[in-house]
Amino acid sequence: MDCKSARSHLNMYLDAALDAPTTAQLDQHLNDCDACAAQFDAETQIEAKLAAALSQPEMPPALWSQLRASVNEDALLGSGGETLPASMPISDTAQPGWKLPVSLAAAAAVAIAVWGYWPVQVDRDYAAFWQTEVPTMLAAGPATDAMVDEAEIVAYLKAQYGLAMAESKTETQGHPVTVDFAQTADFAGRRGIQIRVKCCRRPVMVTLLKASESSNLPEAVNAVVNKARQSTSKQGELNVGVQSIGDYEAIIISEHKLDGMRTFFKRADA
Repeated sequence: MDCKSARSHLNMYLDAALDAPTTAQLDQHLNDCDACAAQFDAETQIEAKLAAALSQPEMPPALWSQLRASVNEDALLGSGGETLPASMPISDTAQPGWKLPVSLAAAAAVAIAVWGYWPVQVDRDYAAFWQTEVPTMLAAGPATDAMVDEAEIVAYLKAQYGLAMAESKTETQGHPVTVDFAQTADFAGRRGIQIRVKCCRRPVMVTLLKASESSNLPEAVNAVVNKARQSTSKQGELNVGVQSIGDYEAIIISEHKLDGMRTFFKRADA
């Protein structure tokens, strides 16, 4: 499958509407082609953000009008957009299973960014975060779209974060570390890349967040993370540590001691 064909199938791929042979071909192409994989990631993020925004019942009519105008202009230019009726209410776009064309998603992303109309995050009760949610995350296996090939993970870390992982036991204070998989994941309402490894054959969860995000975690979560910046923090059977590197922080969690994991990341150009 070439890039043109792959990109023409992305919408149906996002809808899980492709037949099995085509899905397998597209999976392989996305594994092999960084450019198409990046576009797929971008469209996935746009859909997620847009779905969240459109779920808000009080989206300003002026914003929807701007979205419609942008999409219709795109359609008139012949770039694959769909002309929307002027009377189309915002509630019609929030029905279960309804999918936006890519042109609408792109226009909406621009317009929403301009208007600043993102949904307000609802506060959650994180009192039991360390006792229930974290052990569940630590025990969970890879998502269906997880990266399981170490070379792919290495390339992703370098391209997206400018970081690399430790390559030898000398970099992890004598501890043998192996990589299982990596995936995007939520950590207390903050989105980052989660790398699952084994240190001395014991499972470790490493969540890489922007420092601006990790410093703004919910209070109950941040109290533990802030303590872990100084030294390993104990939460029941779990050890929590933090490695700061450049603009990012890695939140490291395991029942195993974290001596070797505090030097897990390094700059890719070092």
